[in-house]
Amino acid sequence: MSLQGARGSIGSVFSSSPDKLDQRSRSELTTDLLTQARSAAVDEARTLTARVVVLHLDVAESVAWRYRGRGQDHQDLVQVARLGLIEAVDRFDPDRGPFLAYAVPTMVGHVKRHFRDHGWVVRPPRQIQEKQSAIARAKDELTHVLRRRPTANDVASYLGYTEAEVQEAQDIEGCFHPASLDAALAGGTNDLNSVLGEKEPQLDSIEALATVSPACRRLGEAERRLLYLRFFKMCSQEEIAAEFGISQMQVSRWLRRTLAQLKEAIGDVEPLSAPVDLTAARPGSEASSTASAPRRRRVIAQRTDAVRPPGAVSRAPTSQAS
Repeated sequence: MSLQGARGSIGSVFSSSPDKLDQRSRSELTTDLLTQARSAAVDEARTLTARVVVLHLDVAESVAWRYRGRGQDHQDLVQVARLGLIEAVDRFDPDRGPFLAYAVPTMVGHVKRHFRDHGWVVRPPRQIQEKQSAIARAKDELTHVLRRRPTANDVASYLGYTEAEVQEAQDIEGCFHPASLDAALAGGTNDLNSVLGEKEPQLDSIEALATVSPACRRLGEAERRLLYLRFFKMCSQEEIAAEFGISQMQVSRWLRRTLAQLKEAIGDVEPLSAPVDLTAARPGSEASSTASAPRRRRVIAQRTDAVRPPGAVSRAPTSQAS
């Protein structure tokens, strides 16, 4: 019998003979109804089995009540238990004993499967779920026997598990009811959001710095000073020219050659990630523009870690200043 068929017959059950449900004991009436349903026509059998379902709706309510307060809506559990009741009515053989001895485990099984399939926010493996359930029952039993809270070793010895298995099963309890980030912490007014770490601002530049540092050490003292003034101090070419005592045009050419050397050195040291094409940031490059100059400077600055070179040199070498 389907759930839809049961619902369609329940109205006729109540309208025809609601008072007859108490004329016999529940067990005898159930057996009699199911025996009659065996040989009845389809419509009559549906009505008889629907009467059995109605007769045991309070049992389904009782089964659902056992699992209240575990993170699932109570009415959802009631509906799941009723589906188990309908399945038990469909499958039960009246010749094999009392109906409730078969129906109650069937309803409990439906409710447990509902928890297993829909109750976990983070769903662990089924084997661990079963161990967690067994450990929860063992804790209750051992608490009564030992008259104290059992330890992990007590539970492991009782169930034949290892302590590591017990600990693993206990750790999944947070998967069913994870703590809310907005929940207040014990002993204070802060919540979990307020104590979570933030991203380190310099984290993104670690790879760039690790790649560029060895390459910068290969440059001469004057070239390192040139890069420091241009990309760390953000000095203009005119200011650099005044520092070194050369023309602005010579600074531009020198800077272009230095960046090319740095790019070549980065290729030799096998960086952790593919280096950015530093030629795109050359002061005289066609790809450069006024709008993107600050961004290019930051990119180059990230790739020139470096230990600040010794004090300023008074003049660039003749071969580089020409």
